[in-house]
Amino acid sequence: MTRGYKGDWGVYWVNTRRMVKAYLKAPEMVEHGMSPDEWLVTWTRDQGMVRLEVEVKRRELEALGLNLLGDVTDEKLRAIFAEETAFLRKVDRSDEPDILMAIPSRSRPYAAAWLKGQDLRQICSNGTFYR
Repeated sequence: MTRGYKGDWGVYWVNTRRMVKAYLKAPEMVEHGMSPDEWLVTWTRDQGMVRLEVEVKRRELEALGLNLLGDVTDEKLRAIFAEETAFLRKVDRSDEPDILMAIPSRSRPYAAAWLKGQDLRQICSNGTFYR
């Protein structure tokens, strides 16, 4: 997939079948006419809100059997979105030392286990778990 940029607040990945877009919501709202001082723009900027869009092109719609409007359902759209954005949920940063080094040494083993997806209730006491 080819990557492109929309200003300094958005990025997209595109090929002949689909496009995935990610951009900061606050600058996009301002670009579409909202005042930068409005509470909603300020709130989205403070939260770091990111909008994700998946655009499925004609070739992919035909390959998925969705070339007629009646064939498109919310369930199918959600499945396509989940599939196209799965790479965002698969990032494993558990082996990056900067993350673990920022955590106090007493808590590091538990943080490492949590980052690897282990059940902390199985490996630590109740007091440690709730601390």
